[in-house]
Amino acid sequence: MSRYRLPPLLIALTAAALSMTAPARADCKADVDTIEGSILETMTWLGSKEKRTAAQKCSGYLKYSQIMTNAHGIVMRCMSGDEQRENAEQMSDLIGDFNKLIKLGGCTK
Repeated sequence: MSRYRLPPLLIALTAAALSMTAPARADCKADVDTIEGSILETMTWLGSKEKRTAAQKCSGYLKYSQIMTNAHGIVMRCMSGDEQRENAEQMSDLIGDFNKLIKLGGCTK
């Protein structure tokens, strides 16, 4: 399980896409700022060489799967057109990757 990692470039591109967005509503701006910070936290956690127990890995995977699910909702609410479609696809891919890690790790939701 420890060899399966989300591609850091995909996460970085997602964070960059969210940060370049000019949300139409004030609440979108705050939500995008918050989720961008969470995505950067995810990148740091995934890139860490720190040894983790299976329970720590599962906890992280479950947490970050939820972060990506929340990010997907923000993308759907705050973006439109091609930008929405592309970012929603990236979020869906990341959610799928985390779900694979959760399954491989025997984690319970």
